[in-house]
Amino acid sequence: MQFRTATPADAPFITNLVNRAYEVERALFGAGHDRTDVAEITANIETPGTCFILGANEGVSLSSVRVETQPDALFFSMLAVDPTRQGGGVGRAVVQEVERLAAARGLPFVRLNCIQQRDLPAYYGRLGYTATHDTPYTIADVEIVLVYMEKRVTA
Repeated sequence: MQFRTATPADAPFITNLVNRAYEVERALFGAGHDRTDVAEITANIETPGTCFILGANEGVSLSSVRVETQPDALFFSMLAVDPTRQGGGVGRAVVQEVERLAAARGLPFVRLNCIQQRDLPAYYGRLGYTATHDTPYTIADVEIVLVYMEKRVTA
């Protein structure tokens, strides 16, 4: 896969991709609940220390991930893979790219949080991430648990 940093012009594409990839969350939060919108994506792209990385294969964009620089880590969120390509290793490749970026910047950790109710902690556990803590959170009047995880990527 090839990766590049998104620009504000990519915000509509990222918004559409994220909302399609997170369609499964509608079962948790109800119909009409989009994960994001163009304003949120644009604000993230324009925030210093935060960006979106787009992944493509043979010129076709397949993935995006929000990456935020912390003092000792890269924190990623909103990882989205085109629903027609999920289960084919694209998500793993995106996570590996975030890990590569962290190591290249000399940051020892990659961190994330994910929704426990979607069985995502098990997925990230298979990629070498360990849970550090969890916290209750409310989205659209639904109580969920956010699990915070990290992986050491440099010595």
